[in-house]
Amino acid sequence: MQPLFIEAQPETTFFTAEQMAAVDLNNVPRHIAIVLDGNRRWANSNGETHVEGHQKGADILLDILRSAKELTIETVTVYGFSTENWGRPREEVEAVLWLIEQYTIEQRPQMLANGVKVTCIGDVSEFPDTLQKALEDTVEATAHCTDIHFVMALNYGARKEICRAANCIAENMRQGKIPETAIDEKLLASYLDTHDLPDLDLFIRPGGQLRMSNFLLWQASYSELYFLDKMWPDFTPYDLYVAVLEYQKRIRRLGT
Repeated sequence: MQPLFIEAQPETTFFTAEQMAAVDLNNVPRHIAIVLDGNRRWANSNGETHVEGHQKGADILLDILRSAKELTIETVTVYGFSTENWGRPREEVEAVLWLIEQYTIEQRPQMLANGVKVTCIGDVSEFPDTLQKALEDTVEATAHCTDIHFVMALNYGARKEICRAANCIAENMRQGKIPETAIDEKLLASYLDTHDLPDLDLFIRPGGQLRMSNFLLWQASYSELYFLDKMWPDFTPYDLYVAVLEYQKRIRRLGT
């Protein structure tokens, strides 16, 4: 069977020595988030179906991860499927979930070869069993990888994440595991899907839209926001490089 997705290109590096010299490796964002926006508009502009647009967007993911690793970024979280995406046409939703499943299976060897640890945030229990199994197998297979952490936000919505955390805290209070006066930012953060991830430093959104779209709202409270008009399927490692340089120009006061 012909693979659905293009394998990552075999280049050993994405950036020249001169380009890397312009990067302050002591001020690289540890954790970046990317909204994979513009797949459908890219498809419309290129005479492709929406599913083909999503497939094209998936094709570039591994090269973005490899270039992030070259820039010494530790964690990349991508918005793969939101809680709001269920409202799209049923045929498109089913096709996208199938593409996620096939991508997770087909690209597993590449993830392993590139030292990519894969984990998920969001409520994947609502996904088909075969997709849940593919995700579980890939998470387990890559658990030992340490080069870069790839977090897939699937059936994820920030508001629902915070509600899940609040419900867990309330249940633990009911059971007497948490005092009623114990709720603070640190406690709530420890119940979020991202409790074991570094703080979010850089939020990247291609596609020309200037909004957060219910993605990592708590975690992005002091992250730098970077928007660009280019659609996600046209996003390149160089675009990531430019985003990191822009990040390094900003003064992060963090409210002080």
